[in-house]
Amino acid sequence: MRNIFLKGSTTSQQTKKKDRKRGGSVMSVREADEILKLEDSLKKKLKNANLRNIYIEEEKEKSFGPVTNELKNIVNAVNEVKEINIKTDEDIHKMLVPLRRPEMLRLPDPIKPTLGPQLTDTPKRPPMSETPKSPMPRDAIILG
Repeated sequence: MRNIFLKGSTTSQQTKKKDRKRGGSVMSVREADEILKLEDSLKKKLKNANLRNIYIEEEKEKSFGPVTNELKNIVNAVNEVKEINIKTDEDIHKMLVPLRRPEMLRLPDPIKPTLGPQLTDTPKRPPMSETPKSPMPRDAIILG
């Protein structure tokens, strides 16, 4: 048979029971206020750090913006070429916009002009007369 001894509760055990409720300890109001202030300050610091990181990322994007835009344009052009599947020069000529004067680009095969032949001709100047209108000395050199 076992002997069971019951101890009377002491004052330290009574205070521990009062301090602990539902697994946690009861704090004073000052300690709770300090913890809340610390929590608020940590939240503010975290928010400011996040805003700073966002600002730094935006500045990096601004500084590299023109380069990244050009690279995006190149990537888009390459993707378009892949979609079109250009294989021969004829495919390239089909993709080119018809020009009015293909001889300016010296293309081997002329492309049909979009407008009629009457509109594509440039106006021509009348030929200059070789006799000057003002009297000139006979020993003058005529350029032209």
